[in-house]
Amino acid sequence: MAALTSYEAAVSFNRDLPEAFNGAGVVLARLHRDHEALPMFEEGYELYRQAGVVLGQARCLGAVGYMQTMLGSYDEAIATCRRALELSARISDRNGMAGMYDSLGVAYQRLGSHPDDQLGSRVAVDE
Repeated sequence: MAALTSYEAAVSFNRDLPEAFNGAGVVLARLHRDHEALPMFEEGYELYRQAGVVLGQARCLGAVGYMQTMLGSYDEAIATCRRALELSARISDRNGMAGMYDSLGVAYQRLGSHPDDQLGSRVAVDE
């Protein structure tokens, strides 16, 4: 809880610090407080977007997609994770791409739909 208190203080002190929002989102997600984590990641994404930091945008957007999956918004999560995947691909962030393929797999699995099951894994390995 000390980590959450620190991030909450950082967010209240400087509302323009995307890292604070992202960090608070991570802590809240680990505490299984997904409804509270989601807006933190969304705010972090928006701040990174305004600053033009594509890596930060991709990471926060990926976290938004994962939280949407955890909250049962599968179609929305798939669309969000695809956008994060595009951002990661644009900057050749292979770790980010791998994470997004994983998140997409979780969302499709929970949705009960698996278009091109193996495609994501093959693309991530082949690129």
